[in-house]
Amino acid sequence: MPSKRSCRIRDRGLRSQADPRSPAKRHVHSTTMCPLCGMAERCPGTSMRSNGCEFSLNRRARTVDVATSPHGNASARRGGPPDAHELARLRWIWRAVERTEKGDPDRFRAEFADWISEHEYSHIPYLVEVGGCTVGMAWLAIIERIPGPQIWKRLSGHIQSVYVLAEHRDNGLGSLLIEELIEGARREGLNYLLVHPSPRSFPFYRRLGFTGEGSLLSLDLVRD
Repeated sequence: MPSKRSCRIRDRGLRSQADPRSPAKRHVHSTTMCPLCGMAERCPGTSMRSNGCEFSLNRRARTVDVATSPHGNASARRGGPPDAHELARLRWIWRAVERTEKGDPDRFRAEFADWISEHEYSHIPYLVEVGGCTVGMAWLAIIERIPGPQIWKRLSGHIQSVYVLAEHRDNGLGSLLIEELIEGARREGLNYLLVHPSPRSFPFYRRLGFTGEGSLLSLDLVRD
């Protein structure tokens, strides 16, 4: 039976509290402003903190069962402009919180939403969710290749900006996310996918069928 955690987010901070009405612990969310990044968002998953940020989208508190097992309540899907809020949150945590890049969170969120709308058909986001909370993303950048005499429409894809919140890594969510992206690439009619993995993620992509040497791996979607 997978273990579960409990946290209660308050406007003035974060407290851990078990639900007295049930033997199983539950994850309780309420509105809070992240003291680090300034975004008012939804709590991203099983732990009480995500690299210093706590989030909620809802004004009213709600309770969601969240198991640490990745497959019991995890799912991956294609995203789009309606998901701009969550995508901006993940991008901000990655770049501004973890890598300490500078910027204004409100301005970034607004401009990032505009960018997503402008690139809706060329840069497709995929999201992985646990207990209804978005905890990871990956982007499929579609590349239109030079037409040929036999095949006019020739498309390939580049996997970009793959990110999963730290507390959700190494438990299968990355595979769930990229497998959904690969299926999406097939539906788009792409011939192959490219990715520039980090040294740590090379074995991960090879397990998913990517091949190649050096810093670039590829997956043939026509023969595969």
